[in-house]
Amino acid sequence: MEYSHMKIERLDRVAIGVKNLTEATRFFSDLLGTDFYNVGVVNLSRGVSIRVAICPLGLELLEQVAPPVKVEELRSFHFKVSDLDEAKTEMEGKGFHPDSEVQLGRLKQVAYNVHGIRLLLVEYDAPDVVAAIRNTKLHNEESLP
Repeated sequence: MEYSHMKIERLDRVAIGVKNLTEATRFFSDLLGTDFYNVGVVNLSRGVSIRVAICPLGLELLEQVAPPVKVEELRSFHFKVSDLDEAKTEMEGKGFHPDSEVQLGRLKQVAYNVHGIRLLLVEYDAPDVVAAIRNTKLHNEESLP
């Protein structure tokens, strides 16, 4: 069996789609005893926009605002790789093409649809994802509690 050559460092985070980001942030903050960092609005491909909040525990909450979608679901798995360009080349060689690519501060990520699962490969040079995106200038967005 041939194994991947891309250097996956770890499972970085899991993303959950929520109906209301403000309410979900309050709920998960209380449930898990953690604070969330409000990323703001992120514009993806094909006119999709999402509001995102991330906590240091590896949980990302997102609400799709354009076009509006009001479902709650496990949305994606994010793996941290040491070299995103190398990983993209390998994914392409295996027949997978990116659905979207985003850069937020020091975080770069590429999304793929792998057998119906949204898989993201991420690269950043910070202690954690919150540190990598902190102070990134996005749309003006009300701060989450």
